[in-house]
Amino acid sequence: MIDEHHPLLVDDHTLFREGLRSLLAAQPDLEVVGEAKNGLEATRLVSKLKPSVILMDIGMPVMDGVDPIPPTPGYCAQCLLVC
Repeated sequence: MIDEHHPLLVDDHTLFREGLRSLLAAQPDLEVVGEAKNGLEATRLVSKLKPSVILMDIGMPVMDGVDPIPPTPGYCAQCLLVC
């Protein structure tokens, strides 16, 4: 049985997100659930898409990759955040 992972890609560079999506698409246990161009978009998508992994750039306009991580318990409690 293959455990599937559902990453959310967060980066302000479209070309980077597209390239990463292409690389991940080749992996049978990964299904990209969405993309965001900044931390603000990511915070809106997390509750909607329920990713198991968030791959997030730290330096982005609007809201960087550190600001969306609130100190409240339960925020994306079941997902892994990789910055």
